Amino acid sequence: MPDSEKEKRDDKTLAESREMDQFYRSLAVTHSNAVTRVMIDRDPAAIIERATIEIDRMRVEENDLEHKAHKCGKNEIWDETLRRCIAI
Repeated sequence: MPDSEKEKRDDKTLAESREMDQFYRSLAVTHSNAVTRVMIDRDPAAIIERATIEIDRMRVEENDLEHKAHKCGKNEIWDETLRRCIAI
């Protein structure tokens, strides 16, 4: 079933949005930065240690950002889609 004209206009508005462009670029850079921080060394033990640090950093950011009432455990992260803590 083809999109309605309004949906097509909405899609075009989003595709041309400076803010959405910035959002996706920021997301890509954030991802790249985390991978770079983890993979900076060739030593497997150092990579694993850095990965653990990044996991903790991301978990704290996601769990504390807007969900102070949701206290996810150490090996959990808040999932916006499911609206609950999930194991990682």
